[in-house]
Amino acid sequence: MPFLPGLVKAERQPSKWWSPEGEAGTMRDQAIKRRILPEEFAQMVLFLAADDGAACTAQQFMVDGGRF
Repeated sequence: MPFLPGLVKAERQPSKWWSPEGEAGTMRDQAIKRRILPEEFAQMVLFLAADDGAACTAQQFMVDGGRF
């Protein structure tokens, strides 16, 4: 069961490779017009690891704000 994370607002991201142009492109292409937070990935992982996700099989779960 793949978990497919999209772009995430992480602590080092702005200083390493994020640019205003990249931010504008993400906001243009993404359905949800905000940065995705690390906590949102963690929530999906916890769901899949818990009994709540026990019936999920052979699915792809994308946490990407509707970009891809």
